[in-house]
Amino acid sequence: MIRILTEEIFVDSVVLGDSFHPSNFAFICVYVGEITISVNNVSHQCDYGNLLLLSPNNLYKVESHTGNLKMFVLSFEREKLRSQINFKFNRYDVYQIAQMENRHTLEITDLEFDHLKQLLTLANYYSASDTDHKFKSEVLTGIVTSVIYIITSFLLINENSSQQKNLRKEDITISFLELISKHFKEKKELSFYAESLLISVKYLSNCVREITKSPPTSFIADALMNEAKIMLLHPNNTVGMIAGELGFSDQYSFGKFFKKHTGLSPMNFRKRNHLIDPIF
Repeated sequence: MIRILTEEIFVDSVVLGDSFHPSNFAFICVYVGEITISVNNVSHQCDYGNLLLLSPNNLYKVESHTGNLKMFVLSFEREKLRSQINFKFNRYDVYQIAQMENRHTLEITDLEFDHLKQLLTLANYYSASDTDHKFKSEVLTGIVTSVIYIITSFLLINENSSQQKNLRKEDITISFLELISKHFKEKKELSFYAESLLISVKYLSNCVREITKSPPTSFIADALMNEAKIMLLHPNNTVGMIAGELGFSDQYSFGKFFKKHTGLSPMNFRKRNHLIDPIF
């Protein structure tokens, strides 16, 4: 359920320029040097004082790192962790945490970063320890719980009270995002999501734009693109097979959609990228 890696394991497993797709959620914490990782082809630099969130919903590529790199990667199965811990987050907080998947990086204060590093050092000790510690699993779960609360506090610190008042629109937005995660492959029209939520398309658009600052169609497109990229990097998947799996009428319409969002044809994207097996 919980795994922690150091830079030796990560760098040895991930070749520069190769793409990887994590099986679980993870945080990268760099405390010496820096590493640059692209998230869906957008570069993000991670060094002392900031964190990078890795999500199973995205595709990553290590572009560069310094020779003196020191870091921890904390990986965890979110649903299993959630079943063991009663996090004291309300639904709006959970939505803001989910939005971290789109922000990717998070800056925190030096003091909190140092505390975070100490927790990860402790987690690495218990994770790597060969001793038969009676409460090893419980200790690791407790450390990860603390890490999540520290990170969440920084995610929510800039939220103002006026946003908290839009409870109806927040609920609609969260429900919309949940529906997308379940139906994006076969349902691409906003009318389906509006009807499912018993509201008009216009009101759905207004709610999502007000809460997220992005149009609702962008979330559907992002879900499709992320899934398409992952599927394309598995050589046994033909473009026609992927088009059908993602609910496109034919290979041409899928190719047109893909090129619009990436600037590359599906085959060119496949030629330029190589997927390694997930290491966490």
